[in-house]
Formats: sequence, C-alpha cells, structure tokens
Amino acid sequence: MRLSRHGCRIAAATLLIASAAGLPAAVVELRIEDTDSQAELPLSAADASFTPAGEQTWLVYGRITSPSFSVTDAARIRLVNSSGEVLPLTVETGSAFSEFGDIIALTVAFEFDPLELAAGPLRLEWGAAVTESHRAVPSLTFPATAVGRIRKFSLLSPGSDEADPAQFATIEIIADSHADQYYLWYLLPMVVIFVLLVVRKQWNS
Repeated sequence: MRLSRHGCRIAAATLLIASAAGLPAAVVELRIEDTDSQAELPLSAADASFTPAGEQTWLVYGRITSPSFSVTDAARIRLVNSSGEVLPLTVETGSAFSEFGDIIALTVAFEFDPLELAAGPLRLEWGAAVTESHRAVPSLTFPATAVGRIRKFSLLSPGSDEADPAQFATIEIIADSHADQYYLWYLLPMVVIFVLLVVRKQWNS
C-alpha cells in the first residue's frame, strides 16, 4: 500500500511542529523493579562511581534500548517525574552502543525517592529538542553497603497495559486505499499510442 502525498505531508508537518515547539521525539514510562540477583549487581567495595546522597532513596539503573531510541549524544535524553521536573541522570559512557553515528543503547542510573511513585510514574524523554547536562562515568558501580536499595528499570512499551496512553504521542499517517490503481493512468497514453499505430498500419496497408 502506497502513502498518499497528502498523508506524507501531514506526517512531515507534524514532526516539524513538534520540533519547533521543543517537544521530545519519544516519551516512555519506566517500570521500576527489584533486582533479580545480587550477583549481577555492579557493586564496588570501595570507590563506587555512584553513591547515594539520601538515606531512604533508591539507586535505580537500567539500559535504554528500544527500536525508537536513537540520539546523537547523551545530552538528548532526560528523566522527568510526574510533575515534569527533570531529575539528575548518571550516564555510563562505556556502555554506549552506536550505529551510524547515533547512540542506540545506553546504561544510565539515578537516585529516586520511592514515595514519589504515588504521584505517578517516571518518564524518559529523548529527541533533538532535548538538551540536558548529565554526570558521566566510564563504568557504573554502586557501594556494596547500598545493595538493599538498588533497583532496575525497564521501558514500558506504548501498547502495554501498564502504560498510560495519554503519555504517548502518535503520528497518524493517512494511507490512500486507491494508490495501487493510480498506475493505470500512466498506461493510458501508451495504449492510445499503440492503438494509433495499429490503425495507421492497417490504413497504409
């Protein structure tokens, strides 16, 4: 099925409006869960690269990987709470995976008060309109004494039951159901020319 020119123009105009308005290209909610095994945690007995600032907070980490995730650099992502407040992120630079010059997978961590979850989920946003400054570390490690406070996050897909549909913006592309028939109009001049040639040949003979 081919997309009509009208539908493509609507999609392009929507993207341009979103970019001009400073809107992120993607908004994804986070699911925060307990860690499966302490053996898999990036712990350090000394000189941990990520240390907690509070006493009752969670140390949350996870890998951003999604078919729609692609940024030119880590500054193009941000973490916001339900009130729209931007939260500090720590980026593990050594975990960045790039393809064709863009980062398509990255591990990040943040400190978070679990009581704030009652107000709503956290959201990751990314896109060309996003510009944030993050703390960067080559390798992400947590202090062994904070093992009970470490959590992992994962990205909720827009179609999951836990995701709020109001948090996601979709672009509807209008498709023309008759597009496959338009090529017949290009055949019409050829048919006319062929008929004229046949008539001319018969007339001359």
